[in-house]
Amino acid sequence: MILRKTIALSLGLLFSCAGLNAQNDFHIYNYTTKNGLPENNLIKIHLAKDGYLWIAFGNGLLRFDGNNFKKINTSDTPFPNVFINQTLNGEKYFMDASGYIIHFDNGIIDTLRKGSDNALNYLNIKGVLPDINTYLELTTPHVNETVDKEWDLNPLIMFPVNSKEYIVRTKTGVAWFKGKTKIKELNLEQYKGRKFFSVSDHIYFFHDNNRLSRLNLTTWQTEACILSGKLNHSNISEQNIIRLYWNSNNSDPCFQYDYSLYQIEADSLNPNHIITDEITSSLPQNTLITSVIYNKADQLVLISTDIKGLYVYKRNCFKTLVYDKPEAGTNNSYFCQVALDSNTIYTEWNREFTIHGAKKSRFNLIRNYSENIFVDKRNNFWYVQNSDLVRFDPSTGRKKIIYNPTGEIPLCFYEEGDSLWVGMVKSFGCVVNDSIKHIYTFDNNQSNFNILQIQRLENKLWICSYTGIYRYNTATGAMDTLHALSSKFTYHFTDLDDYIMISTFGRGYFMYHDNIVKLMPSGEKDALKQVHAFIRDKNDFIWLMTNTGLFKTKFSDLKKYFSDTTYSIPFIQYNEENGILNPEFNGGGEPTYLRLKNGFVSLPNVEGLVWFKPENIVDAPTNLSIHIDKILVDGVGIKKDSVPLFPSNTQTIHVEFSSPHWGNAENLNREYMLKGFNDQWVTLPPTQTSVDFSGLKSGHYTFIIRKQNGLNDDLKFITASFNFTIKKKFYEQIWFWLLMIIVALFIIVTAARLYARNIKRKNIVLETNVRLRTAELMRVNDELKNSVSIKDKLISILSHDIVTPLRFISMVARKSSNENAKLDSHQLQTLLGEIRNTSEKLHDNAQNILLWIKQQNKRIEVKKSNVAIGALTEEITEQLQDIAASNGSIIVNSISYDDIIQSDENILSIIIHNIVSNAIKFTMNGKIEFSSKENSSSYIISIEDNGSGISKEQLNRIRKILNKEIIPEPEQSSGKHGFGLGYIIISELSSLINITVEVNSESDKGTTVTLIIPK
Repeated sequence: MILRKTIALSLGLLFSCAGLNAQNDFHIYNYTTKNGLPENNLIKIHLAKDGYLWIAFGNGLLRFDGNNFKKINTSDTPFPNVFINQTLNGEKYFMDASGYIIHFDNGIIDTLRKGSDNALNYLNIKGVLPDINTYLELTTPHVNETVDKEWDLNPLIMFPVNSKEYIVRTKTGVAWFKGKTKIKELNLEQYKGRKFFSVSDHIYFFHDNNRLSRLNLTTWQTEACILSGKLNHSNISEQNIIRLYWNSNNSDPCFQYDYSLYQIEADSLNPNHIITDEITSSLPQNTLITSVIYNKADQLVLISTDIKGLYVYKRNCFKTLVYDKPEAGTNNSYFCQVALDSNTIYTEWNREFTIHGAKKSRFNLIRNYSENIFVDKRNNFWYVQNSDLVRFDPSTGRKKIIYNPTGEIPLCFYEEGDSLWVGMVKSFGCVVNDSIKHIYTFDNNQSNFNILQIQRLENKLWICSYTGIYRYNTATGAMDTLHALSSKFTYHFTDLDDYIMISTFGRGYFMYHDNIVKLMPSGEKDALKQVHAFIRDKNDFIWLMTNTGLFKTKFSDLKKYFSDTTYSIPFIQYNEENGILNPEFNGGGEPTYLRLKNGFVSLPNVEGLVWFKPENIVDAPTNLSIHIDKILVDGVGIKKDSVPLFPSNTQTIHVEFSSPHWGNAENLNREYMLKGFNDQWVTLPPTQTSVDFSGLKSGHYTFIIRKQNGLNDDLKFITASFNFTIKKKFYEQIWFWLLMIIVALFIIVTAARLYARNIKRKNIVLETNVRLRTAELMRVNDELKNSVSIKDKLISILSHDIVTPLRFISMVARKSSNENAKLDSHQLQTLLGEIRNTSEKLHDNAQNILLWIKQQNKRIEVKKSNVAIGALTEEITEQLQDIAASNGSIIVNSISYDDIIQSDENILSIIIHNIVSNAIKFTMNGKIEFSSKENSSSYIISIEDNGSGISKEQLNRIRKILNKEIIPEPEQSSGKHGFGLGYIIISELSSLINITVEVNSESDKGTTVTLIIPK
């Protein structure tokens, strides 16, 4: 299968052009011949209801889906000088200067009328057609014979009343028609400079130096209107020209005044009251604007020009606040934030921010640690200055240094009742009588322990540090830890309805519930490997602040994944395109974000503070259809609405598709599948518009392409598909098999006749059969010997690996119980340790013997399924972590939770469990690590330890057992050393699920066991 990409149009191209001052309200793109347009002179644009933008230019027609341009051509006409018109029911038609009328819908082109040179049978209409029949009637056979001579045709402004009636602008006023019959007209010559438009089914016109009137369709009279809002009668100039853009291209009504664009709305209670609001003041300059589309619901502005191509304005839903001209030695990177009131935030560098900008603060706090500042319920500031803890009263300006007997730098604060808990580098305490009362010190040799957060959860103090999450019982003084997060560099957690979200430095993010910890999916390109904060809004969305942008998903989807790790979580991503100056956010501060009473959320960023109101974010629509535009079979087009039957010698099938998307390209999550070939979804990049298949076998296929429908629960995917069949080759046809049966019958008859001639050779055949039977008896005899050997081995195992440890335990117990034996505590501890090691070996031997017997008796049934290998290895890690810890060792799982393989989960678990158990036995104060990689044919798991290793003699024996080069016989060993049945079990079970096991080891350096699992 070959994937074919079309021209990549980078949505990261931010508009930059002399004379255009881009403001924060919009992110502006300029498309020219340098990035997709065939020419920069655009005549008109039309935004269809299915989300596509249609662009008429001097020599043709383009379709733009927000990411890719597609030139439209037909066998009838190349569409020169195209006019785009829409009917009252939303159908779009394309007319050119020669009189062609083309209807284009869902990839199907229908020519309603052919044109001719020098024909006068087209009208340039501004407005909406009642229906296409009205246009045909007005332009057939040509305009001069059918159109009223009093109409103003430059252009013809038309307002449909219904599918049969319409109002047009005339040279003297307006007229009402039904078909070609005039019903009534109104003379408006007393109004000079009339410019008509419609809003909410009402007809208005500017006149006499920007005065405004409405045409009352009931009374058929004009009424004066009030203009209010940003642009009103008091600030509008009589000399400035107003340029209108309205219904003709599915634009919400708007107009240009000077270099600003204004939206127009009619008062719902008073149609004679028009309300204006500025959309943008950053219109293109030094060029002629040929068309404007304003989509208020999607916060989108589209502008075509005569020499500078297409402009796409996408409203910024975020605002990045920066401090102008930072002082020497400072920057606009922030970690800590303090809310001074409902509108103002205080940050490091002694600055205050509101939505309008930043200024120097009056407090002028001198601090040397930027990530910790806290305001208690008495509005006192707590911060670090020169390693001292300082309490600052902003109402009086007084500072108080708090005595700190430990000398450690305070890193975080937590207020509980009248107590203020303080987390430091390796200890924590609480402030009592202007002194830090020391509570607990962690016995840890790591220099970067660092307590970053303290909070009471589940009636315990949760303490977050780089080395893990600890839980302190304030009533008993007991301390425990979440083993699953050990050495994961945790630095923040957030409680959300008994589900606790935990973030780490580069190790992904976790969810905790009911004492279970699970690693959550890291998203495309591991974008969620480092999450700084979890923000829950009033709509139950969770916002994830990361190093690669801001992400949003539903809290319910996170909980679904926690219950079922095969569930796919949809995300929406926000970055520079949405007003975030830099997609890298800062973590480590406490709090990680602030929610002000005015509704704004403030996020610390490497280039400022990012403010937004989560509930007010308008996402680009994701429910627009996905279309299959074209299907080519060996270069020949076919109709996709049929059920095609392709020839048996078909070489390539080419499929083109598109989907309108006006948001971030990263959120256009598309994937495809070819059922009948490979039932796996393949992810598509945003710029890819086609896919090719080659060398397909005969059979039935279904091509399916789908895109994620945002965070919609009702319909998670928008889908398009088509079915096709490749004919069977001649040797797959029924007639061919019938012919083969006839030939076979002929051969049988011929063979029967030849049999009579060969009867004399019967004795030779009988002798051959006797030899074969003898060989079979010898094979059965070998199997019987093997069975006897197995029983002998079992007896040997029971006599040594079971009886010997029991005898050893009895001996040790007898020795320790002897009245004459006086054992000190060290000797007693040694004896108990030997009993423990021997008991563990006895337990392992018993389990391995049972598994070995089951395998030898063929009672293990293989059941393959999808295995989340990361979750499986994490489960084994949790089971064995305490055993490893008793040897002073740790187990590290570096396998991604996103990896899925096909295998028998139970058998694979036994194999890995045996390998890890062996590694634990021979690893003291070391590390056992899981890792994985894959290639085109295999998925490879490595289990590596830095223990004592395996001798060369023992390693050779293990390899022979794994390669079936020797008859496996358990090694007779007791105590902690020796491998027992472990590798025999591994050898037998791995052959059941077709896994190759490789063992490499060096004495005193460690052992690496590699599992090669075929895909």
